[in-house]
Amino acid sequence: MKRISFIVTFLLFLSNISAQDYIKDVSIVSTEGMNATFLSAGISANKKDVEQNAIESLFHTLFFDGVEDVNDGIRLLGSEKPSYTNAFFNTSKRCLNYVVDVKESDKIKKMGNKYQGTFNITIRLKALIKDVQKNTGVYAGAGVARESTAPRPRIMVVPFKNDESESFENILKNDWELSVAVAEIEKGFQKHDIETKSFKAVTSGTKRRVQFADNANVANSNDRQLVLNSDADVYVEVRLNKQSSGNSNGISIIVDAYETATGDNWGHDNFISMMYDSNNLSQICAKVVSDKLPGFLEQIVKNYDKPASGLIEVNVSDDAMVTLRDRCKNGLRLSDVIQDWLAENAYNGVYNTQDIVDETAIFDHVQIPRVDKNNKRMNADRFAGMLSDALYEVGVETRFITSGYNIMITVLSIE
Repeated sequence: MKRISFIVTFLLFLSNISAQDYIKDVSIVSTEGMNATFLSAGISANKKDVEQNAIESLFHTLFFDGVEDVNDGIRLLGSEKPSYTNAFFNTSKRCLNYVVDVKESDKIKKMGNKYQGTFNITIRLKALIKDVQKNTGVYAGAGVARESTAPRPRIMVVPFKNDESESFENILKNDWELSVAVAEIEKGFQKHDIETKSFKAVTSGTKRRVQFADNANVANSNDRQLVLNSDADVYVEVRLNKQSSGNSNGISIIVDAYETATGDNWGHDNFISMMYDSNNLSQICAKVVSDKLPGFLEQIVKNYDKPASGLIEVNVSDDAMVTLRDRCKNGLRLSDVIQDWLAENAYNGVYNTQDIVDETAIFDHVQIPRVDKNNKRMNADRFAGMLSDALYEVGVETRFITSGYNIMITVLSIE
């Protein structure tokens, strides 16, 4: 199996890395019968502990991230079960029960105050897979193909702003290295069948509709509006740190995911690469993104699969001669019609009635599903539109606006 040749050094982007941290640069070398041999890197403050760290890094990567060409690149762990997995890494060292052989691939070297090395580690892979799946089930997260009709989050990838007066466009134009990292992460999402919203395409479309101003505040608000206009469910901010030593280069890509509508953080990770005998930034980015992105994507998908928490406020228009206690043409009071609809259409029927009076009803903590009953994508605007249509069916004329997951409905008349 071909692999990118790399030297045994590791970039310490964080000086306080602990003994329990893992480089998690793992690749499969060969398989033979029930066993498989992997190349795994280790790091420790003590030279004698580097080998054990490399072994644990191998198991940690197999469990939580997945390794290319093993189990279709999907992580082995099904459901989260610390009572099972912790035993592989604590003083029990259960991982050693599956280790057949360990050979040093390159000599252990000291870099700064840490020792680093790589090892060829042979393990009883098929027995491990069987045991993990017996105890935790089969993983059904981001790496597994889902129903083709099930929507997945749409993502826009943008550069991190050090200065709020900067614009995304100028950052990417002036920082070639960061633009490469952004492009590789976007391609990485696409390889996992995630629809990405092209920053350049959305920018071009926005420019045709809005004339951009040059002052800092407007630039920042334009970027925010650009993200909102992208129709992306999530935007991912990317930061890049690069370090060179002689002919060797390594990178750290820091990623943060935010729900577009609310700004809530949906994921954070730091993709740290090994040092490579290459100055091809695209190749280094592509390698580390391929290795590390699945775990980050899993964080996003887990949050996307949860319902959104919204607020619905219903007000009677000042010039409408009706109240929420008036009866609709189906014989029910308007306030009851709304509550019946929420019980039927909120996620698991979950919503909370904060207050109902003649002119106003407030429903806080309304659980809005990500998809409707036909598995079509749902958002606050569509949810409000469905409620408005349901009210129209019983003779209630309304208008509505949405902001994030806040929905404001105004009752205009009742037949």
